[in-house]
Amino acid sequence: MPPYLVSATEPEDDANWNALASVMHYALGELLWSMAPTTRTPPTPAEVRAARHAASHTQVAAATTLYSHPRTWQDWESGRRTMSPAMLELYEIKTGRHPTYGPK
Repeated sequence: MPPYLVSATEPEDDANWNALASVMHYALGELLWSMAPTTRTPPTPAEVRAARHAASHTQVAAATTLYSHPRTWQDWESGRRTMSPAMLELYEIKTGRHPTYGPK
């Protein structure tokens, strides 16, 4: 069977699908970051932390919401890595905290 037609029926397949989802998530984030208007600045670590606190999430729960690794979220909050504005916006949308796309 071609690799793109693999079915996820065995427990070990879940890990493969999760790894694929993580790679696709990272690629999408990078694509969105590259397409972002230049006027948008990356969120500060304090803004990332504030968004997580507003959603009452732990770092693990916040990372899971974006299909990323908890270490990545920790790096965003500590300033070791820079979160793209698109990723913060996606997080706000998914948690219902976005000013435009949140609950009405």
